[in-house]
Amino acid sequence: MQNELNHIGFICDGNATWAKQNNLPEKEGYIAGINAIIDTINNLTKYDVSYATFYVFSTENWGRPKDWRDNFFAVVRDILENVFVQKLEQSNAKIKFIGDTQKFDSEMLSIMNDIETKTKNNTGMLAYIAASYGGRDEIVRAVNKIILSGQEVTEASISQNIDTNLAPDVDLIIRTKNKARLSNFMLWQASYSEFLFIEELWPDFGEKQLDYAIKEFHKRTRTFGLK
Repeated sequence: MQNELNHIGFICDGNATWAKQNNLPEKEGYIAGINAIIDTINNLTKYDVSYATFYVFSTENWGRPKDWRDNFFAVVRDILENVFVQKLEQSNAKIKFIGDTQKFDSEMLSIMNDIETKTKNNTGMLAYIAASYGGRDEIVRAVNKIILSGQEVTEASISQNIDTNLAPDVDLIIRTKNKARLSNFMLWQASYSEFLFIEELWPDFGEKQLDYAIKEFHKRTRTFGLK
């Protein structure tokens, strides 16, 4: 019997390295990286995958120099505002931004809210964009919500209050740039995930790499601690 693949997580690593290797300004790497996210969401329509989470900006990334952040956000803001939704029409996907998004400025929050509103009635997959996201921070925020609501803190109540509460636990996590680490991504949801670390940089992640990853996942035996 084939493994069920409902939810894939992507650690989108290697955008700046890709730009450097191609003798391009760093911002071109981030543009290519966002386009790879769009292409991947569209390509996932060919498979029976209902959820995907893309790790694009971590809680730790706020510690990078302000000039870097300003340049990065300028690129992201332009694409999100002008072409992101249109390029996703093929997938009919719903988009939801997760993480401690209140750290973003009002302009970025407005753009994010607009994208969520425009796609909320779509009937395709649900794609989470993890921005200002960290797995530890997510768990802390979930527990605080539970405490404030007066509920008991249990595995079930945490799962109901994490950012990806509309999706099942992640079945497969793919990281590009051949880095074999989680980097604070989906710590709660990844307890029985399969992992695949691939050599390609994120902007080079395309249909061929996605097909390989899904075939590799289906070759594996998942026991969930029962064997």
